Amino acid sequence: ALVAVTALCGETRTTGLMVPQLHTLPLRRAAVVACIFSTFAGSLESSNWLEKSADVSYKCPGSSSWIMHAWAKVEVDVHGSCDDVFNEMLARASGEGSWQDPHNQGLYSVLESRHAFTLGLKRLTGDGMYTDKITFSFFPAKDSCKLFGCSESQGPSVYDFSTNYCNQRMLYCGSREGCIPVHQNFAVQEKQVSTSYGAKSDQKACFNG
Repeated sequence: ALVAVTALCGETRTTGLMVPQLHTLPLRRAAVVACIFSTFAGSLESSNWLEKSADVSYKCPGSSSWIMHAWAKVEVDVHGSCDDVFNEMLARASGEGSWQDPHNQGLYSVLESRHAFTLGLKRLTGDGMYTDKITFSFFPAKDSCKLFGCSESQGPSVYDFSTNYCNQRMLYCGSREGCIPVHQNFAVQEKQVSTSYGAKSDQKACFNG
């Protein structure tokens, strides 16, 4: 391992000394450690790696599939209190007011509910063939609620035809997006959507009946 790292950092003058010129093992190890730290710190400064990869706000449900499976993450600003947003999403997932999922008539069930904090769900497709799990985290913000969601397929999958994205969007979208609220209609702004390879985030696919 030392040889491999030395090959990577040997010509880097981060400590003022080139690693190959240090002939004692303790000094070489110290220089290599300094090189690695400097290189890593530089990458943090240039790409905000820590901020982007920590994903401390996302809580993904995990998957029972031990091979590749589809997933989607969303970050959304919902203009309302987290109490109201949570209640509306829970009402839709529970089928209140005869609410039905516009995306393949999926059936939601509640797995975890911590008011205005986290919401864990399971969704079965309308044909009863596929199951996904979804988690949402709620964070109060000024005049809005910051929502982080993650949906994962529970079986092997690559192409999900936007299902994991729609699993989430259909619970927070408002009438402006073509959705039918149960109790409250919110203005929403999707700040970020990310998906696994092959998964999609096509908004029109969410209304395929």
